[in-house]
Amino acid sequence: MAAPTTLATITAAGLTVTADGDRLTVRPRDRITPEVCDLIRARKADLLALLVEHPATADADADWNERAAIAEHDAGLSRGTAETVADAFHPVPHGAEPANWREWFDAEVAARIPVMGMAAAERRVWGIAMDLWHRRHGVKPTPHRCAGCGGRLDGARVFVLPDGAPVHDGDRFLRCLGVYGRRWRSQAAAALAALGIVEPEGVTNER
Repeated sequence: MAAPTTLATITAAGLTVTADGDRLTVRPRDRITPEVCDLIRARKADLLALLVEHPATADADADWNERAAIAEHDAGLSRGTAETVADAFHPVPHGAEPANWREWFDAEVAARIPVMGMAAAERRVWGIAMDLWHRRHGVKPTPHRCAGCGGRLDGARVFVLPDGAPVHDGDRFLRCLGVYGRRWRSQAAAALAALGIVEPEGVTNER
């Protein structure tokens, strides 16, 4: 299994891998299964080489685009899922809220076009815009209730998402995660449309 495919497999399991010198850090630790642990140990050298070769620097967007392409072609993922894999290694920035969302969107896209091309740049900034709007204006999660199905989490296995929303873990994880993701993305997309930002072509619900 090639390193990019290994990385995509680990990410699909809900894990994030980072490199620090000759060490790999995998989080969250409580989601690391014995099978994933064996895979990481077997491919550690290749994973380190891949991660160290592509640090998150000023050219992070070019790196993001490359990672998405690798995940798409080498791991056989759809483009939407591949871009989600790339997002896991390049969390979107959360600076001050734009005074003019449309002008901000156009400027962010323009800055990325030379490296990524128009279509990929628009999708990348659309994802950043949705996440930024959601973090600032989205419905806040209710403690002890799944953000996906709405069921109580008392005594259940719980996975807390980066925005603080709790969802069922285990067998219900993907279903509850999908429900929650579609809900907040739909709300963010509607809000951005009202601000004059139209969803780019090629964006799918997988994002």
